[in-house]
Amino acid sequence: METIQSAKARENWAKTFDNVFFKGPALIQKNDRVNLFMSGPHMNVWLRQQFPLEYTFAKEDGVHMVSLTGIPDIFGYGDTITEAGHDLAEHLKVLTEEMYEDFERFATQRPHDIPYLLQLSMMQTQQFEQLIAVTADG
Repeated sequence: METIQSAKARENWAKTFDNVFFKGPALIQKNDRVNLFMSGPHMNVWLRQQFPLEYTFAKEDGVHMVSLTGIPDIFGYGDTITEAGHDLAEHLKVLTEEMYEDFERFATQRPHDIPYLLQLSMMQTQQFEQLIAVTADG
């Protein structure tokens, strides 16, 4: 992958953007810092391949529990799988907000959660809850 100097990327912003959107990621360098520029769809493909969203389901004493295997310490509880999915979605939404508020601190404290939360942050809440429901049924 070619590294593009930031001045060149700015001069040809439309071309740089189109290349990243249609062809794939680019590395953009400014001084001694290199940044990865990637479109959401390409990032989603890569994240899904490397960090699949898989769920664990349990039922104990009539209460359903669901968790995301990549983030094993966050759970959703409810009288039904759907309620447990809603509860998990709320907990993950809060965790995602924490990640975006102070990414450097989050990356130090919870680095393994980031790829999963990035995927979830690109989904609508309804898509996430449907994903849990379909996974639970299958």
